[in-house]
Amino acid sequence: MMRDALSLSDARQLAVDIQTAKEHTLHELGKRLRLMYPEDMNQSEIAAAEGLSAAKVTRAFQAAAVPDEIIAVFPNVSELSISDYRSLLEVTDKARAKHIATDALVDCVRSRMEENASYDLDEPAYKNRIISYFRAESEGPRKAAGSKKS
Repeated sequence: MMRDALSLSDARQLAVDIQTAKEHTLHELGKRLRLMYPEDMNQSEIAAAEGLSAAKVTRAFQAAAVPDEIIAVFPNVSELSISDYRSLLEVTDKARAKHIATDALVDCVRSRMEENASYDLDEPAYKNRIISYFRAESEGPRKAAGSKKS
């Protein structure tokens, strides 16, 4: 039996890839669980039925609560972590409270992305930039360029 050597950096990258794949599936898992189980079933019961931890079910439901339109903005959805999903959920709630429609929020973020097209979309840090755009846009309309706060 022959084994391929796995370098330390390869092992670290594999661990990152596996974790990323797990996080990526949270949104899909949450959506699937919502479809499969009745609303009157609590998360602990769902977790037991699925062989998952209650915490995993909670995280999946949080991820699934983020609108698909917002998730679709990200070039590499697999990079989203549970903390990213939570941030996006907060942004969604804030925008709703300010009567900003999800479509309008997404349009504004996409505009910002186009304005700053010089960034590499495949760069992992770009995800954080997109999240910061969502945070800023959920605060309400931007001031015109050159205007000062009073």
